[in-house]
Amino acid sequence: MARAARIVLVGAVPARVLLDLCWRVQLPGGWSAGQVGGAVLVLLAAVLAAARPRSWPSVPGAAAWAAWVVVVAIGAVRAPGLEVGANHALQLLTPAVVLAAWTAWHPAIELPTAWTRTAWVPVVASLAALALGQPAEHVLHGWPRLLGAYGNLHGHAAAMALFATTGAALALRGVLRAEHAALALAAGTCLLLTWVRAELLFVPLALGVVLVGRRRAGWALLGAMLLPAAVGLLWGRMGDVVAVLTLTPPEGGWAALGSFRGAIWADATARWWAEGPVSVLLGRGLGGQLGLHRHLDPHSELLSLLFQVGVVGVTVYAVAFAGVLHRLWRSTHPLAPLALGLVVAAGAVGLVGNDVLLRPTVVWWIASVAALASRPEDGLRAGA
Repeated sequence: MARAARIVLVGAVPARVLLDLCWRVQLPGGWSAGQVGGAVLVLLAAVLAAARPRSWPSVPGAAAWAAWVVVVAIGAVRAPGLEVGANHALQLLTPAVVLAAWTAWHPAIELPTAWTRTAWVPVVASLAALALGQPAEHVLHGWPRLLGAYGNLHGHAAAMALFATTGAALALRGVLRAEHAALALAAGTCLLLTWVRAELLFVPLALGVVLVGRRRAGWALLGAMLLPAAVGLLWGRMGDVVAVLTLTPPEGGWAALGSFRGAIWADATARWWAEGPVSVLLGRGLGGQLGLHRHLDPHSELLSLLFQVGVVGVTVYAVAFAGVLHRLWRSTHPLAPLALGLVVAAGAVGLVGNDVLLRPTVVWWIASVAALASRPEDGLRAGA
């Protein structure tokens, strides 16, 4: 059983990466292969976690994650429909399930090389699409965008940000330095050509935390000093970042900041608040982040959670999130700085975007690295 569990857990991450590329494969019932395969992976992880309930107290932030399961269950019951509730519940429970499964069957391994080598599949596909001139076919807000083999621009950007950060962090540690440096460069190039601002900030933010975690604060400070220069090179696309750094209103005023996120947030929050104390405390139910400002997602993971599970739910999730951060900060595992960087960057970009909780590959990758890094270093052996 232990061997089978390890195979499932180690194999789930590359499987999840490849499932992102299966969005064109439609199955009976209108579901895509990626959706069905993703649900199967979460259910397998839940079975592995349930097989060893005595390990649950060892999960980072265990008590808060247990409360989170209750919060999500309440939100699912209050969802507008069974399918909506089930779909969102699977997504929101994935971090807790993945952490619990790894804790139950935690092999003492490094980050498996199969993960970073599988990442080359979508990276190479993206570079091939670039060579074939794909960006010219996808122009958004005046910018040609690279989608690669993905069906969604933000899903592509989020994946490339993960691969670039992981490759760079491992190369800095000297682990397969040339291979991982090449992955970081290739994925970083693909990320740049998506022109997704939040993910463009994800990588330097995550790597800054990695350097601090590796007690290289001087390098992190140097990077912070160079960041304005990098933003300057991307001035046209990063105009909102420039506006914040220089306290200069962007064209259209502060309301136009972040593609009018301020207006979206203000309107959606006012409508949610006006629904009364039950909605404020417990949310509108899973899927309830839609329908406030027209039918748009609020473009903020924080607001998305707030509208779905209310103040109570967000508080529970914040405590669980803090529990993971605390465990990683205290960990001496060699992967701890990378895990800490990924978790911090995910939390930061989640404040201004929706590229984390609704991206299964992002959640699986980050939660799995965090779970590996939460294990004591004793007995560590190389990943396969």
